[in-house]
Amino acid sequence: MNATRVLTEHDQRQMVAPASSLHRRNTEASIAPLGEEGALMLVLTRFGQSASDHSSAALHARISRDDGASWEPMFKLRDEGDALNVMAPSLVRLVSGKLALSYIQKESGHEARLFFSTSEDDGANWSEPRAMHDRGAYRVCLNDSLIQQPGTGRLLQAAYETLPPPGPESYRAHTLFSDDEGATWQRSANEVACPGRGAMEPVLMPYEKEGARRIAMFLRTDQGTIWRSESTDGGASWSRAVPTSISSPQAPCMVRHLPEQAVTLLCWNNCYQPGTGHGGPRRSLALAISRDHGETFPEIYPLEDDTLHSFAYPSLLWHRGFLHLTYYEDTGNLILGEHPDLTLSLIHRRLQPSF
Repeated sequence: MNATRVLTEHDQRQMVAPASSLHRRNTEASIAPLGEEGALMLVLTRFGQSASDHSSAALHARISRDDGASWEPMFKLRDEGDALNVMAPSLVRLVSGKLALSYIQKESGHEARLFFSTSEDDGANWSEPRAMHDRGAYRVCLNDSLIQQPGTGRLLQAAYETLPPPGPESYRAHTLFSDDEGATWQRSANEVACPGRGAMEPVLMPYEKEGARRIAMFLRTDQGTIWRSESTDGGASWSRAVPTSISSPQAPCMVRHLPEQAVTLLCWNNCYQPGTGHGGPRRSLALAISRDHGETFPEIYPLEDDTLHSFAYPSLLWHRGFLHLTYYEDTGNLILGEHPDLTLSLIHRRLQPSF
């Protein structure tokens, strides 16, 4: 992967959730289209005066009615209730027209569950959130990681978990899937493992190859590269994970396949530094294009490159000729969420690429 070019001249960059002393961390977002032409909903995780992964956080939202050119004022969508926090939302417009929302609810530092809810009126009202699995594990997900498989309507939520202390930290990935729009969920028959810290922050990419439906799972690891697993049965089971040629620090990626354009998009931190903590700071963020279902990504387009700030946790939406991205910008020059001085603002980018 050595081609680097300017993606587009039509690039709009907005800070849609700036950090402040009251909200030090604004991260992990997802965008979905609404029923009104040109309308979008953006949902993000907004923490309070602490930026720790286990501190108070709620889901907030903003609405755009002009394809993301501007955004209406922020409002709270879901608070944490009696839990530590709620975070990492995913929004999907279902084939039925409903809007689907999934997210993490952290019950404690050792237990987390995934919840699911739907709306039939573009997010004005939501069904009672339902847990997607039983209690007792630390099961989490990446933002923007809920998908609906084209052609089958199956909902799939990528997830990963590890044993609670004093067990060793070794994350394993899997999927939860539903064939009734989230009324009931099943777990994949096997888990996906990787060396070291394990298989973390999986993201799913449905696609067709030689007439067969497939789903690829891309994984964060501590091995210096993104790893990949495949499913040929709609996420019910997964192949052994293997490393890709995509170098990466310990940071999540986001992948989307656009069948009409015959391209696959990858957004990730293209800045691996061997021998450094977490594979180096997340100083660079890039978008890459594949024309072979994500096997190779020869076209790379820089999005951010800064010696002081870092950028991570992207989301991707292709809608009405615009590519929408969100990710955080660390204006505090740090990369670890446990640091008390962390300040993370959410960025929205709107591009008009020509594939």
